[in-house]
Amino acid sequence: MDALLIVRLQFATTTSIHPAASLTVIDAAASTPTLRLLSWLLIPLLPALLGFQAMNWWAFRGRIDNRAPVYW
Repeated sequence: MDALLIVRLQFATTTSIHPAASLTVIDAAASTPTLRLLSWLLIPLLPALLGFQAMNWWAFRGRIDNRAPVYW
């Protein structure tokens, strides 16, 4: 059972038509320069996105009265 799970986890997509057409996780991953570029773009964007989310939560706090449904 464990060996089957390990074999299944190494494939990103599997096909029953032709096993050689399956895509492994290594083949599906982006190249190293692309991941490095995305990491450097994430550094300034993540605090900006979190700040914008916090600003929206602060701006819309208390706007729900008892008649409005709350889904969380």
